[in-house]
Amino acid sequence: MTFSWIATLCFLSCVISTTHSPALYSAALIRYLAEHHPYGTFDCWFYKLSKFPLETNMLYKIVTSEELASIPIRVLCLSEAAKFDHHPQLLLIFCDDWTQQFLESLHNFLVHSRFKASLKIIVFYEHLYVKQLVLIQTAFTYSNLFNVIFIRTDRLQVHYYLVYKKRFVSSRGAVPYGELFPDQSVDLAGREMYLSTSRNDPDQLVSTPKRLFKGRVYEWVLNTVEHYNGTVVIHRLAPEHNLYVLNSTHLYTFCLEMMSFLDTKDTFLLSAYPDRFLVAAPAGRRYEIREVLFMPFSPALWILIITLGGFFYASMVLFPRLFKNDILDIAIVILSFLLCSAYEAKIITFMINAPYAANPRTFEDLLEGGITINMSTRTSIELLGDPKYEQVFKYSPGIPAMRYHPKMGYYARSNDIRLGIVDPVNYDLRTKRSKLVILDRFPLGSFVHFYYVGPTSPLRDKFQRTELVFYEAGLMNFWTRRIFREYFGIKYSRIVEDGNGPEDETLGMIHLVPIFKGMLIGLGLATLVFVASSEETLRLKKAYDKDNRGLFRRVEENVVLSYTMAGILEILKVERSAGLGSDG
Repeated sequence: MTFSWIATLCFLSCVISTTHSPALYSAALIRYLAEHHPYGTFDCWFYKLSKFPLETNMLYKIVTSEELASIPIRVLCLSEAAKFDHHPQLLLIFCDDWTQQFLESLHNFLVHSRFKASLKIIVFYEHLYVKQLVLIQTAFTYSNLFNVIFIRTDRLQVHYYLVYKKRFVSSRGAVPYGELFPDQSVDLAGREMYLSTSRNDPDQLVSTPKRLFKGRVYEWVLNTVEHYNGTVVIHRLAPEHNLYVLNSTHLYTFCLEMMSFLDTKDTFLLSAYPDRFLVAAPAGRRYEIREVLFMPFSPALWILIITLGGFFYASMVLFPRLFKNDILDIAIVILSFLLCSAYEAKIITFMINAPYAANPRTFEDLLEGGITINMSTRTSIELLGDPKYEQVFKYSPGIPAMRYHPKMGYYARSNDIRLGIVDPVNYDLRTKRSKLVILDRFPLGSFVHFYYVGPTSPLRDKFQRTELVFYEAGLMNFWTRRIFREYFGIKYSRIVEDGNGPEDETLGMIHLVPIFKGMLIGLGLATLVFVASSEETLRLKKAYDKDNRGLFRRVEENVVLSYTMAGILEILKVERSAGLGSDG
């Protein structure tokens, strides 16, 4: 009722003659729009609903006017509707008899063409009733085409409808070109904008049973719509549902899911800044204690020490006289002391800072570690087909969840990779760091996101401008960090977001249990060897003492026997000497 009353007021205005011809004014308007078109060709379509001479005459005057004489024009005539790969920037509609049949034809033409909301439309008429005006404007409003002006052909009079404020504006005579086609999206007056999404994503929405966490894309779209006094209605759909079609007659205003393919249509909006594909792989693990014991020296030095020790031991057994020289013994002792001192110093250093294996950083590190990365599609990135990269990248249908595996890596968009790294399932409670790390020297390249925007969305151009403004202001990064902090907690995110553990991590007493066990076992073996050696020494001493006592007894007997024999010989000698004297 309000709509018809306002339209009636518009047509009650007096007719004032003007020196401007409607045809010349329209031609000058076309030239003005073409000159202010930012890039490419300026396509202007003429749509005739009837075949009255008045329409043909008006069209001929516009095309052959002096205003367009210096502009190259290509006129294509089609007798029936056809599908085009692109849409025009300006559409001129001619009709002198707006019957029900022509209104239905106009409605079908607008619905099936699905023009962009930025399309500018000029409707020429000579006699138009209020009811007909309401029906024509309703057809444009239903198709979300709001840049529509009406120009009367018998005398210059311009009308246009403010859709969100629901009122007509009428002007008599020539209107400055800059005032035509006002930006009606400046105030949406609470108009609902329908958004679609189908999965949890740190850039879009992450929902839990208790709370909904807002990502940067959702915040960007929400703040843009609210800034222009609109209302956001979010639809969370199942993956099998169409994310672009709201119902049989309407499309979604915006799809939060980002695309990264190159062959896009006009309905997709190019992002204002690039993103990167990143690779995450298992982080360098902390060495076990048994490995730490062998880390102070390199394998080559351990081989040299064992070889020299075996050589000296064999030399002592085979050539014991060589080691009677004190200088050689002193040299061996000094060498052993230096090696032991260096070994103890390295062990103490490892106790202060726990040693970790180096994190993978390049593609060669993935090859050496035997890490594979599954790709969901063969055309995800231009790597398949290269024998070198096929050793790491394997084709596997489906999108794998980022779960730690010692021989598996992942690739995805930057925020998806960061979310997987800070996920608690990939957090190591023992080492207090993430089990995954980003390869900083092997990015898979940059790419540009594409967002689906409904072709009839009044905020299509606004979205692109506000995205660049939010990015330059740092809000995109702020919203990304905020969702991580809110979802995982401030302290948790700060610790594991970059994949780094505490800087002062040390090896405590509980970590040195294997060393103490080894020391106890070594002391036990040394004690056993000492006891066995002591018993053997005592046995040898007793045997030695026993042998010595037998030897002394035999020596005494021999001495007594010797003295006895000597005495007997002396007696015999004396007796013999006495016998010889008596004979003389």
